[in-house]
Formats: sequence, C-alpha cells, structure tokens
Amino acid sequence: MPAKDDFHSSMIHALAKEGWGRIRENYAIRVLSKRVWIDLRAEKEDGSATIFVEIKDFDNPSEVVTLRDAVGQYVLYRAAIKYARLNIPLFLAVPQAAFDEIFSLPIGQIAIEEAEINLVVFDPEQEVIQRWIPYEK
Repeated sequence: MPAKDDFHSSMIHALAKEGWGRIRENYAIRVLSKRVWIDLRAEKEDGSATIFVEIKDFDNPSEVVTLRDAVGQYVLYRAAIKYARLNIPLFLAVPQAAFDEIFSLPIGQIAIEEAEINLVVFDPEQEVIQRWIPYEK
C-alpha cells in the first residue's frame, strides 16, 4: 500500500465535519494486473453522494515538480476509475497554502483546465474544508 501524505488525517477529519461519514482509506482500483490506490473513498452519511479523494501535501521544495506529479497521478487515477466503470468523481485535495502558492497562479490554473481537475482546498491545521472547486467545462 502507498504511503500516506502528511495531511491524510487532517483531510479525513475535515470531511467528517462536512458529513462524509463513511470513509474508506486506500481504495484499490484494478486495471487488469495492476492496481492504483486512491487515498480515500468517502460517502455522505445520508448516502446521497460518493467521492474519491487524492491528498497531496506539496511538501517538495519544487512546487512545479509536485504539481506535475499530482496532475499526472490525478489523470491516471481518473482513467482507472473510468476503466472500472465507477461513476464516482475524483477530487484532488490540497492545503490552502498549496492553492495560494501554485494552483492560483497561471501554471496551476492551466493545469486545472487541461487536466479537468476537481479540487478541494482544506486547512490542515483547523481540519476544515475551505472550498470545493469542481471542474466545469
């Protein structure tokens, strides 16, 4: 199983505060003989919605390298979800600092647009979700 990002627990607590009560960690999706591991599969307590969440802490000194890796991973995971015929949206969870420092800049906005990324921005200290930014075509 993959290693957890530093803010893994913070994101779980933030989701729980918003009514995402059924949270499964390290959700595996098979593509033939290979697997990808998505950090979280969360379901609303009332069963009204289900999402996948991939958490990135952006602790690498190079924000551009981390952005590149996160976008590539997001696209790969979304392709695996499609292959498995799961109709569950994928969100990339990033701390507010990463949103401010890279995703709000032109390079981050271009990446969001080109990769059609759904974002969830959270505060890892307060363990709250700051905003949901679903990709809209």
